[in-house]
Amino acid sequence: MSGLLEAVIVNHNTSVFAEIALRSLRWSIDRSDLGDRVRITMVDNHSTDDTAALHTAIAECGASWELSRWPIGQQSLTTHGDVLRDFVLARPDAAAFAFVESDMCFFEPDTMAVMSGELLEAADVWAVQARMLSPGIPPDESLFATTVRRRRRALSLTAQIAIPTDDGGSSTMELTHQARKLPRCHPGCTLVRNSPAFELAARHLGFSASWSWSNDTATGGLHDTLGLVSNVMRTHHRRSRVSGASVIHFWHGSRLGVTAHHRRLLALLRANAFDEFKSAALTGLNPPVSGAGTADMSQAAPERTVS
Repeated sequence: MSGLLEAVIVNHNTSVFAEIALRSLRWSIDRSDLGDRVRITMVDNHSTDDTAALHTAIAECGASWELSRWPIGQQSLTTHGDVLRDFVLARPDAAAFAFVESDMCFFEPDTMAVMSGELLEAADVWAVQARMLSPGIPPDESLFATTVRRRRRALSLTAQIAIPTDDGGSSTMELTHQARKLPRCHPGCTLVRNSPAFELAARHLGFSASWSWSNDTATGGLHDTLGLVSNVMRTHHRRSRVSGASVIHFWHGSRLGVTAHHRRLLALLRANAFDEFKSAALTGLNPPVSGAGTADMSQAAPERTVS
């Protein structure tokens, strides 16, 4: 891929995991032919955990540090989509963007190179999503092993609408909508081709979650982060696809806390013991599932997928 690839990791009081993501991403890039064409930025939501070691890692990995516009203690909604939107709009000349959540771990030395090649294979591909594996769960049973299909959890949204009345009061109407999470390109570890259509979608719609109040199950429900833009890109005859490359998603760990396993991975990365790191990272994982690398996620089936 020619041109600059802008990678972003968003930290939100997950600094240990963010350091694993950063150091393993740097390891993967350094073992590819991408070289200095990748620029990594850590965007922090004014985290209140200890970020000293993360700052050291940023310096050692040649990355940059930025504070987002969304201090962690002042927000009632998730700001992930807002942070990604700001990042994209501030870099209009980028050839592509790599969205990396802070609880991702790269264990294959050519992940970014593989995803970059896949993005260029077809002109109608706007994004390539890495396959996400969950530690301790066989890939054929993991919600994060095969991203072709979508887990369809029943969701319910209730909205209270206050309508002003002539007497100065208000009349309250309550609406409840039961639907499901809709297919999308997951921003956990995704390489996105920059384009006028993508930039316009970022500017005018953003990447945050939205809810469609439709009785049609094909269109009604939750568009999680990057979900609405995934639909917009389909209107431009663009599709996302699943990569042949995999990453580990510590989704359970980032919620339950740092374990001895995570600290061991971090110690190995800091020591540049990459062979041992890869072996340790794969502990509890079966070999990645094969055969899903060319799937078209825009036509994802409605059951059992990553959300």
